[in-house]
Amino acid sequence: MKKLKRLILMFSLTAMVIVVLTACSEPNTKNPVALSIISGNHANTKAQNLAGTEIVNKVSAATASYGYISIVCADGSPKLSAAWTISPPSTPGLTESKLKQISTQQAKEIIASLLTVKASSPQLDMLKGFNTSVRSFADAPENSERQILVLDSGLSTTGELNFLKSDFLNANPNAAVDLLSSRNAIPNFSGITVTWIGLGDVGAPQKELSPTQKENLKKIWTKIIEKTGGKVIFLDTLPSNKDNPASDYPKVSTIDFLSDDQTNIGNVDAVVFRNIQFIGDSSEYIDPKAADSILKPVADYLKATPGFTILIIGTTAGANNKESCMQLSSKRAEAVRNTLISLGASENQIKAIGLGYSDPWHIPDTRDDGTLIESIASQNRKVVLMDASSYEAQSILAENI
Repeated sequence: MKKLKRLILMFSLTAMVIVVLTACSEPNTKNPVALSIISGNHANTKAQNLAGTEIVNKVSAATASYGYISIVCADGSPKLSAAWTISPPSTPGLTESKLKQISTQQAKEIIASLLTVKASSPQLDMLKGFNTSVRSFADAPENSERQILVLDSGLSTTGELNFLKSDFLNANPNAAVDLLSSRNAIPNFSGITVTWIGLGDVGAPQKELSPTQKENLKKIWTKIIEKTGGKVIFLDTLPSNKDNPASDYPKVSTIDFLSDDQTNIGNVDAVVFRNIQFIGDSSEYIDPKAADSILKPVADYLKATPGFTILIIGTTAGANNKESCMQLSSKRAEAVRNTLISLGASENQIKAIGLGYSDPWHIPDTRDDGTLIESIASQNRKVVLMDASSYEAQSILAENI
């Protein structure tokens, strides 16, 4: 029955591709097109629409120009799933109509083969997927126009860029680039154009990204690709209304993002406050009036909701002296607690703790020699407010008190 369903699906896809291909004009390119497709057919994402016009057009351009096509499976250990070097027909003197017919058939077969590409390893390592695509171009014809087509959410959960362990989505996008650059972890995108479909489009059980987080994700990948000379285009294509069933794929861990909505403290488990600024190595605010203004909505919510309790967590940048960082972060958390109480919140509603640079959202901010990468370190000097009754808050308290 599964085999029959797969055959029906492939037939339906082929029929849709025929319609799109016959409507497309002959691709006009001076050089062969080398196209690498990164296929994100894994858990926690939307089902792919492989009959989309952009996919069909790009594959058609590669076959019609006698170029090169590779497919990379995006999962925790990305690998080259298939590759084709498109050669001109061996029969001389074929008409343009016949040549187009052959090219169209090749494109249909390659697109249909994407149906067989499915994650086999847990998690998602997008950087490694890109690296595999870039390396595959070594087999492309000389002077090829190199393109990468990404069909994925872009939410890596393992490897050098791991959104699962670090709060990159609420940090300055430069933080990710600076960290990856310090580790020589960015592939060489020089001369490559990346077209991305589905960035930030997730499926259950992964929580949806906020508009701000989605925009930050776009900025992060833009800066990564442009860092080594690439270009990127994001297509706002309407995603499928179907999720990939998590039970049908290897596990991809869900990411619990810190919220960036500081006015929504009662409706999320954790909210990050990076705009509460302290004097260096001190628990004194740089601007006490600004701190009062930022924290007043939180105090007002606590006053209006006497049964709600919060946990304030102070954090610091990474450094060699862990004990001093723990003490400093504790003092800063207490400073925020005292401000909320002075603004009318009940002291019984507020707990405070300092985690130094051992918090769950810490972004690695030190070089191999132990020195700080300041653009990243500044993102780690923050205060996090959590619903004290949440599982994560209870776990943090149990481990640190």
